[in-house]
Amino acid sequence: MTGSAARGAENSVIMRAFRNEQLLIACYAVVLYLALMQALTFYALPGSKAGQDPTDYVSFFVSGRLFWQGHAADAYDKLLYTQHLKLIGQIGAYLSWAYPPQFFFILAIFAPLPIWLGYLAFTLSGFAAFAHVLKRLAGAYAPGAFAIALPAIIITTRSGQTGFWIAALIGWFLVAYRDGRDRAGIPLGLMVIKPHLAAGIGVLTLISRRWRVALLAAAIIAASSLLATFAFGPDIWTSFRAGVAGSSNLLWQGNLPLSRMTSVFAFAYRIGSDPRTALICHAAVAAGGIAWLVWIGRSAKLEHVLAWTVFSGLLVSPYNYDYDLVALALAAGLILPELAQKARSWEIAGMALLAWFASANSQIMVAQMLAYGHIFTNHGKVVLASFSAPTLLLLAGWVGLAVSRRADGVGAVSSNS
Repeated sequence: MTGSAARGAENSVIMRAFRNEQLLIACYAVVLYLALMQALTFYALPGSKAGQDPTDYVSFFVSGRLFWQGHAADAYDKLLYTQHLKLIGQIGAYLSWAYPPQFFFILAIFAPLPIWLGYLAFTLSGFAAFAHVLKRLAGAYAPGAFAIALPAIIITTRSGQTGFWIAALIGWFLVAYRDGRDRAGIPLGLMVIKPHLAAGIGVLTLISRRWRVALLAAAIIAASSLLATFAFGPDIWTSFRAGVAGSSNLLWQGNLPLSRMTSVFAFAYRIGSDPRTALICHAAVAAGGIAWLVWIGRSAKLEHVLAWTVFSGLLVSPYNYDYDLVALALAAGLILPELAQKARSWEIAGMALLAWFASANSQIMVAQMLAYGHIFTNHGKVVLASFSAPTLLLLAGWVGLAVSRRADGVGAVSSNS
């Protein structure tokens, strides 16, 4: 067996591209261009589309203004919130609000800015933080990790959603955890703004008995909760629970954009399951993902544990959206160096395509409907299906099989093919 054969796909065209800094610069340029165009198109130019197309940052802007006006609780009331959206010309679909009260403190930073400038500041600062931690985790493979999550990155940029900020917090935790630093509790605590995405890193903290990390996170959650209670009054928590209940009802009735969701719930619901059966299927997969994390958490290779921590966290909530898959870049960055040794180049290309499909499911479904007409129906109603969840599970299984090989096993196959 030759030495070059034993190295798997490390020196293949795709892996050389995945280590090419020019690819990373090109991806950065794409994000910057899209952000500037989005700001101009939706927020700055006369006759912009901000009044017709509901965009997530529009709801962030309105909620941030409600903070300064002393009416934060209005965001959790459907009728009141719709009225506030209409005041800025937002006449599209209702944007439900179920974020914890602590999120208002972040939005308040950007709300005083003009909406187009606030969008740029919110999106690009989150992107910069994400790009920094990805580079810390992935090293030379940061370009490839970025490229693998590119559809989710584009979606996050165009929507002004929280994907960059959440991935940055998870990545910050992973870097601090890897380095044995107690400050991992800071990003874990700050994940209170989207707690359903913190399951993976929270479980890892507990099973590894990083008690100082857990205590720091708990202190941040408690302090921020007290601050929210002081700032908004104790009734904010009643309003918050009502907002969560409202969003849950919308999900249960299928009145949220399920084609953009990446959860098992969305997949099962869209192929015809009733919501209860869909939730049972979702819970089983989520529990399995967390159980596997617990199983490997103390004995597996650190990179494997951290990558699965990211992935299992994306399985937990039925609300997971396409923009949440920005965090896939973190898992990719952790595992790509080993895949370069053990996987074939065509496999890595296939894995990247699966990641793209999982992130871009909604856009693909819209394209097929425009090209061929509707294919999928649910109780006679035309729907856009969500195949993200089975695609992600297929991707996880494929990666797991690849990293379980001996590196020289790939070389043996490659040398005969």
